[in-house]
Amino acid sequence: MIQIRSIVLTTALLGHASAQGCHPAYVTGVSYSAGDMVSATTTAESTSIESCTPGTELCPSSGFRTTTTTTSETHNYECKSEPSSQFCSQSVFAPNGIFSGQAWIKESA
Repeated sequence: MIQIRSIVLTTALLGHASAQGCHPAYVTGVSYSAGDMVSATTTAESTSIESCTPGTELCPSSGFRTTTTTTSETHNYECKSEPSSQFCSQSVFAPNGIFSGQAWIKESA
């Protein structure tokens, strides 16, 4: 008799497995219903300008260095109950999008 563990089955079916505590990633075009759980990653980029001493390593002749920082956060979301759940499958209401609050509940940390 062959015994297949859920993590192995998930990997075989989806091509990846979620980390403990994370739900499968939201996928555009998939049908979602009330109570369905997904994860979504948001990436933010911030740029800062700082003064530096010209001629030193990584400092241009202007005396100002630009640093860009990228941060990614993954959160879990639950598709809201009716009637809001009708929006969960529409990409404009994706869990990390501007209208996500109308269709999805973001789990608190």
